[in-house]
Amino acid sequence: MRVAVVLALVLGVGCSKSTTPKEDSGSGTQRVVPALSGLIFDDKSGLCFVVGESIPFTGKATWHYANGQTMQETEFVDGKEYGQERWWYEDGARAGQCSYQDGLLDGPCLHWHPDGDTKELQVVYRGGRRDGVELVWFANGKEKSSARFEQGKQEGESKGWFEDGTTAWVSNWKDGKEDGPNTEFYRNGNKKSERQFKAGQMTGIEKHWFENGAKGWESTWNENRREGVLVEWFDNGQKMAETTYRQGQRQGPSNGWYMDGNKAYEEVYQADELVRGTYWDRNGSVQPPDAVPAGLLRRWVSGEIEQYYMGATVEIILTAFGEPDTGGNGAWIYEKVLVGDLSQQLMLVFKKGKVISIKVGK
Repeated sequence: MRVAVVLALVLGVGCSKSTTPKEDSGSGTQRVVPALSGLIFDDKSGLCFVVGESIPFTGKATWHYANGQTMQETEFVDGKEYGQERWWYEDGARAGQCSYQDGLLDGPCLHWHPDGDTKELQVVYRGGRRDGVELVWFANGKEKSSARFEQGKQEGESKGWFEDGTTAWVSNWKDGKEDGPNTEFYRNGNKKSERQFKAGQMTGIEKHWFENGAKGWESTWNENRREGVLVEWFDNGQKMAETTYRQGQRQGPSNGWYMDGNKAYEEVYQADELVRGTYWDRNGSVQPPDAVPAGLLRRWVSGEIEQYYMGATVEIILTAFGEPDTGGNGAWIYEKVLVGDLSQQLMLVFKKGKVISIKVGK
C-alpha cells in the first residue's frame, strides 16, 4: 500500500527531524509550505512545525518531483495530518488520495494504477484502522483480492484472483488471525495446496499438488509444528520420500525412492540431525558409507533446504552434504543439489559457525 510510503514521506522525509521546535516567527492558516525545506517533525511532541516556528503547523505541505511536478499534498491542522492527502505519478496522473483526522487515517483511501484511471486499491479507515472491505485490482481492471476488516482486524473470507479472473486463493480469518481453511489454486483451476489454521497457527493436514493434479506432498501439523509422517511424491504418482517428524523436527526413520520405484536411501534422525543412513545408486547397489552424502542424493522439494538448514552448524552441513565444491570467505558452494527435477547450485553463508543465508540456484 502506498499509504505506508506516504506516511514515511510525511514523518521521515517531508519533515526534518528535530528534538525541540525553534522560536515562533509567525504562522497562519491556509499556508502552503514545501515539506522538504520548510517543515520539521518534533520527536517529543509528535507534531510538525514550520522551520523556525514554535506553533504547530496548520496548512498544506507539498512535495515535488525533480521536474517540478507535484508529488504529494498533505493538509495539516495543529501539527497533525487533518483532511485530504493526495499524491501523483511523475507524469501528473493521479496516484492516490486518503483522508486524515487528528493525525490518523480516517475515511476512504484510493490508489490508482499509473494510467490514473484504473483503481489499484480501495479501503476505508476509521481512527487509523481499516474497517470494511479492502479491494485490490490488477492494471487490467480485474479484481486481484478482497478482504474484510473490522476495527483493523481481518475477518471472514478473503479471496484472491489471477489476472484472467480465475480464483488464485481463498483464506479465512477471525479476530485478525487466520482461522479455517486456506486453499491455493493453479491458473488451470486445479488445487495447488490446502492448509488448516486455528487462531493463526497451522494445524491438521496440509496437502500440495502438482499442476497436473497429481499429489505433491502431504503432512500433518500441530500448533504450527510438523507432526507425524511427511509424504512426498513424484509428479508421475510414484512415492519419493517419507520422513517422520516429532514436534517440528525430523525424528526417527526417513526413506526415499527413485522415480522408478527403486530405493534411494534409508535414514535415521535424532532431534533433526542425521545419525545414520544407507544409500543406493540407481542400479540398486549399496553405496559405501559416506561415499555420497544424503543431501546430494535426496531430491529436495523447493524450500526444504532453507527450512531445515537455516541456523545449522558446520558439522550438520558436512554430515548432510559433505565437503563443499568451493569454499571461502564464509561461503560454501555445492554445484549439484537436486531440487525438484533440476540440478541446482547451493550456496551457504556462515557466521560464527552457523548458516545465516541459503541460496538455491545461481
